[in-house]
Amino acid sequence: MVSKRTTPTEKLLRWYRQSKRDLPWRRNVTPYRVWISEIMLQQTQVDTVIPYYKRFLNRFPSVKALAEADIDDVLPLWSGLGYYRRARSLHRAAGIIHNDFKGRFPKDYDEALSLPGIGPYTASAVLSIAFNQGYVVLDGNVERVMSRWLAVREDPRKPATKNFFQEELLQLLPPGHASDFNQALMELGALICSPKSPRCADCPLQNTCKAFKEGNPTRYPNKPPRKKQVPVTLRVGVIRHGSELYLERYSTDAKEAPPYLKGIWVFPSVELEGNQDPQEGETVLRSHLQKELGLNKLPRATPLGSIKHSITFRKISVEVGLFDLENQKKPSSSKNEEREVVWTKVEALKSDFGIASLTKKILKVYEKNT
Repeated sequence: MVSKRTTPTEKLLRWYRQSKRDLPWRRNVTPYRVWISEIMLQQTQVDTVIPYYKRFLNRFPSVKALAEADIDDVLPLWSGLGYYRRARSLHRAAGIIHNDFKGRFPKDYDEALSLPGIGPYTASAVLSIAFNQGYVVLDGNVERVMSRWLAVREDPRKPATKNFFQEELLQLLPPGHASDFNQALMELGALICSPKSPRCADCPLQNTCKAFKEGNPTRYPNKPPRKKQVPVTLRVGVIRHGSELYLERYSTDAKEAPPYLKGIWVFPSVELEGNQDPQEGETVLRSHLQKELGLNKLPRATPLGSIKHSITFRKISVEVGLFDLENQKKPSSSKNEEREVVWTKVEALKSDFGIASLTKKILKVYEKNT
């Protein structure tokens, strides 16, 4: 009697069930828990996400809890994860799920896709992992595994390559096991088929991997060079009146602010052009602050120091100055459609606001030098 040959899919699933990591979103699997994890894991490493995920679920254990929360209660728990639009979209989507879907994440693909912050990848991931529906997912790990396993030299991010991978994966997808199958491929890319030093000897797909047979798996995937970082210079004004500091938050569709400063609490700043003189930059900043605060006069800035910061493809040089208004009447700048403003003490800023890492760095410079 001839024994049945083990398929690559069976080997992959067996490996996954024996080797998978014990991650918090893999315990007590629910659509809500999977959805939160998928949003947090966008552009962010697993080890970074875990403590944030635990704190977030502890504070907002259900769609209802998240939907009924104020966005200013949500953002502090996102502080440090970056890409704050994800948190805002998550909050808006929770409200829609609570009001329009009776508090349950929609099982229908098109309905899931209609939610803020959810694209084809996230919809497929949540529906397959939480509901075991027959969708396949293509994150960076899976693209790398498929590029090597099939020895595909085309850029995996191109639509034609993605479509090819999806067709191949759908043929491999075992009925009723979409959740484990998709997670197994992602786990394989994370633990074994790593970008620079793949552990081919431990890979369950080694015998059928074309890149391994060629002897050079790291030549795949063939991605174009990363976009070069663009240098940006910011002049930042820390405005102090007594024990309070002034911050602003531009709406996500505001026209005045640079895109990387929208939707987060920041100290007032101006972005300088590459050939702009630093002294001229301070003049521009002073003019900007006087207009915002409705002041005729503004004291000269006390230099506090400089910092470096990177956001996506921007390499930002930040010059920080302190404008102390102690001997003046406290300005009563009011918010408008594009900008909110607040006066707050340092301790409240740290505990009650969802401040981004750039704002945290500026605050450290302020505390160190005042």
